[in-house]
Amino acid sequence: MSSASNINPQTLTELLASRVAVGGVALIDRDRLVTAAALDEESRRVAQGLHDLGVREGDRVAVWLPNVPAWPACFFAAARLGAILVAVNTRFRSNEIADIVGRSGAKVLIYWPGYRGIDFDGILRDAGVPALKELQAIVAYGEPGDPPMDHSALGKPITAYADLAACAPFPHDHARPDLGCLIFTTSGTTKLPKFVLHHQASMAGHAAEAARGFGYGDAGAVTLLTVPMCGTFGMSHALSPLAGGQLLVMLPTFEVHAAARAIKQYAVTHLPATGDIVAQLLAASSEPVPYPTVRAVMGVRAGQARPAEARGLKLLGIYGSSEMQA
Repeated sequence: MSSASNINPQTLTELLASRVAVGGVALIDRDRLVTAAALDEESRRVAQGLHDLGVREGDRVAVWLPNVPAWPACFFAAARLGAILVAVNTRFRSNEIADIVGRSGAKVLIYWPGYRGIDFDGILRDAGVPALKELQAIVAYGEPGDPPMDHSALGKPITAYADLAACAPFPHDHARPDLGCLIFTTSGTTKLPKFVLHHQASMAGHAAEAARGFGYGDAGAVTLLTVPMCGTFGMSHALSPLAGGQLLVMLPTFEVHAAARAIKQYAVTHLPATGDIVAQLLAASSEPVPYPTVRAVMGVRAGQARPAEARGLKLLGIYGSSEMQA
């Protein structure tokens, strides 16, 4: 077991500090290694950048990103400020953005305008200024090869994420166990999504418990995140390896050949996945037991167990909801 396996963090910054104490690489993003110390420093720098944009305790920061290290960096940054992150799915379009970002009263929106060639700027324009009137700042994440960044959207200036990440580290920690830290959206009986608010103690504590219960803290445990962090399924399986002091491998989006290569390259042991993802991974290989390092696949349904287990994958059905986490 890792030295982080017995922690009981009460805040998200305590959880991240415990991972820093273990040391080593915390995240791998498309073969880019990110140490725990680097993730912590980036989150502190982004916290300062958000603070400079006016974010304070209780303010909402909407994150409209796929699974890249900037996502957890923003999450821990907001927690350090006592702010609340609003998780926004990259599949959402103008009506959903107008509702979720507008109704949450988000002060800042962080997005990746160049992601997969999707016209995110057009989606923002279609969402409209009235619905997003509470936004005071827009932050654009980018990677090499992206088109040039616009300097304004909806009549508001756009700040480069790289500028936030270049700030001096925020010197304070305003995190508290009782502070709200994350809003998920969830379907319900009404037309509009419901908002589900989690507090820092519940997020940090659940991650530590899941790390112990599912073996994320076991020596050599490696998790491949194939589902998005914007939902409780992905978020639970992103925080648990960090709480367990072990390695998290991230892909911005699921692509079967990239995922299969990552499983083999990094000897992945834990695979949160949907049934469709499992089916694609098995179809991608003709080997009788294509992924021998995988100890457990979490999240698929019982009816899929027999064919998967015949090829070496142990499937665990789990229950989760936005209100209770996965």
